[in-house]
Amino acid sequence: MMIQRFADAARQQPFLRAGVLTCRRWRARANDAVLGIATDPYDLCPWLRDEHGPYTCDPIDYVLARRLVRTVDLRPGDVVYDLGCGLGRIICLAAQYPVRHCVGVELSEVLANGACENAERLRGRQSRIDILQADAATLDYSDATVIFLCNPFGVEVLSVVLEGIQDSLRRRPRDLRIGYANPIHDDVLEQCDWLERYRQDTSLFHERPTSFWRSMASAVACRGKSTQGEMLEAAA
Repeated sequence: MMIQRFADAARQQPFLRAGVLTCRRWRARANDAVLGIATDPYDLCPWLRDEHGPYTCDPIDYVLARRLVRTVDLRPGDVVYDLGCGLGRIICLAAQYPVRHCVGVELSEVLANGACENAERLRGRQSRIDILQADAATLDYSDATVIFLCNPFGVEVLSVVLEGIQDSLRRRPRDLRIGYANPIHDDVLEQCDWLERYRQDTSLFHERPTSFWRSMASAVACRGKSTQGEMLEAAA
């Protein structure tokens, strides 16, 4: 508890925080070099610094990203989506597992093109990677079994995305897991009665605990059948 309070206080110190984030960026460069990819958005888009200020566009830290991918327990039949994938750091890590398919979704054409290049260069890839330059709110998620979120949207877009995922579960009931890093809008997922949070991972080096959710496929199927039955009764 004392260590956690110290970590919380340290995060409020601008110079210390900037130093930690700078070290993370150098560590990220080393990880990128091992994987044969380049996932620092400032290298591709230097103007991001001037537009957003330092560090605000940094991708998820590699330590947290690896833990996120490991904790969802990837399986051979999984179809993995990373929404707001940026330059593809998480989707590249996921593709090092022997899953069925990995899909990165990114609205920015520049970042999506960079993610495509990283997918092609990735060393140790065991799974197919596709990068979609698309609006995540418009996609069909009926094949998704794992979805990663690294705080990619505001409340409105996140709500629309979750409605699309729920609709896909009604049409095709299945087990689905969601890993949500930097979960600023965790309360939006809490309001989804078709999801249950089964784990939270805390870290001294990250302000918010990563949350892990899973669908209640059988409950979704039962609700769907019930709704259909009520409609038939009403029609009769």
